[in-house]
Amino acid sequence: MTMTMPEDTDGIGIPEQEEGGKEQLILSTQGNPFKSANVARSVIDKKGLDPNKFVVKEVQDGFAIVRKTETKEKEKYYRVTFNQRSDPKETEDVEALVNGEPLILQRGVPTIIPERYKVAFDNATRDVFVQKPNHPRKIVGQVQLYPYALAGEATKKEYDELKAEGNRLTRQSLDEDRKLVS
Repeated sequence: MTMTMPEDTDGIGIPEQEEGGKEQLILSTQGNPFKSANVARSVIDKKGLDPNKFVVKEVQDGFAIVRKTETKEKEKYYRVTFNQRSDPKETEDVEALVNGEPLILQRGVPTIIPERYKVAFDNATRDVFVQKPNHPRKIVGQVQLYPYALAGEATKKEYDELKAEGNRLTRQSLDEDRKLVS
């Protein structure tokens, strides 16, 4: 827990956000806790702070204002099956990289993906054009680069189990390839 000293003209410093996951306290002009919860609440009102984002918390020797921690929405997981290749130029497997985290999936095999990958696959599209002689080409639609069939929602536990099994099989395959090379 860190205490924020006042920095603005009326003496109440408002932290922009939590530092390193630590709870920041907003204190009085002297850097001490407020004498009562009512005084702290009046400062929230006076400063125009959102009462849904800031709360009064009892601390040693008084009360302080604390920014509520934002809870992240739980990520959803989906059961999907990626379509087989429709063009020999397409990759054999479906590959995605989201926030530096790679995921390689077999086509035609039911699997589970986190929502962040589903969003990436939904946004991976290419334009379809039509062009008539003596006319500029015209975009008539968009096609997904990695079309898939959605079979419903899944759980993180199911995803983790399936990913661990896939990682094990990949390692096993790589070990066999290394034996053939050496």
